[in-house]
Amino acid sequence: MIARNLRIVSLVLVICAVPALSGCSAKCWGRTKTATTVGYTTPCKTPCSTPCNLESSTTTSTQRTTTSSTASLTALSDLPPNAVPGECYAKAFVPAKFETVTERVCVREAAERVEIVPAQYEWVEEKVVMKDATTLLEEVPAQFEWREHQVEVDRGSTGWVLTKGCPGQPARDVFCLLTNPPATKTVRTQCLVKAASVREVSIPAQYETVRREKLVSAPTTRKVCIPAEFETIEKTVKVADAKIEWQKVICEINTKADTVNAVKVALLAEGYETGPLNGELEETDRVALQDYQEKNGLGIGELSYETMEKLGISEP
Repeated sequence: MIARNLRIVSLVLVICAVPALSGCSAKCWGRTKTATTVGYTTPCKTPCSTPCNLESSTTTSTQRTTTSSTASLTALSDLPPNAVPGECYAKAFVPAKFETVTERVCVREAAERVEIVPAQYEWVEEKVVMKDATTLLEEVPAQFEWREHQVEVDRGSTGWVLTKGCPGQPARDVFCLLTNPPATKTVRTQCLVKAASVREVSIPAQYETVRREKLVSAPTTRKVCIPAEFETIEKTVKVADAKIEWQKVICEINTKADTVNAVKVALLAEGYETGPLNGELEETDRVALQDYQEKNGLGIGELSYETMEKLGISEP
């Protein structure tokens, strides 16, 4: 059906173009005269003194006809595809569509950190040598004791002693041999009992109890793994580019006053300012309609069936 309609339109355009080709402007010397013959080079009739160059006029007219036919075919090829008789279509600007998506992004990569584990100490009590043990040499004096013994002071002797005789006897020398016993004397002296000597005397070490910190474990290092950190973000991405496309619309042929009023009521319910319910789209209604279409990513321009479906209005 569409192909047949296109052929009919093309034929009508060609037929309409034939009368335009039948008339050409022939420029004569000093004036212009219209020639009715196409495709021939004949001189103009008086009062032209110079023959008309109809060939150039014919060529110009043919070129114009070809250009017009090409433009018509181009226009026909840009019609809505798969059109249905009785329905209206219009080109609408569909804005780019965007969506808010959630994405998990890494804000910090995983890493390693070296930590120093400090040394550990504890308090303990210990005996500390304040003075080492030593050895001294000590002199042991000799030991004496008092003893008594007899010392001969006179060894005694035997000798003659001149004496007198018995009394009454005539005096005469009498010699008497007398013995003197030895004489002794008790003497007290010190006697050595034990000779002097030297001995070793050990002096023990001296200790003191002190309290100090004792190293339990030496300092070490360890690696600590730091996991990666992620964050959930929301970003807007384009899911469709802006475009111009044919859309099925409401036109003056298939529109109804109830449908227009229903659109106004729906826009009013969405918070838009609309005009009175008179069955016609006024300037206020058109502004509200375009704002609603732009907000919802619909084709902007005419009242499309897509817009009515979005507003919850059934087809008229």
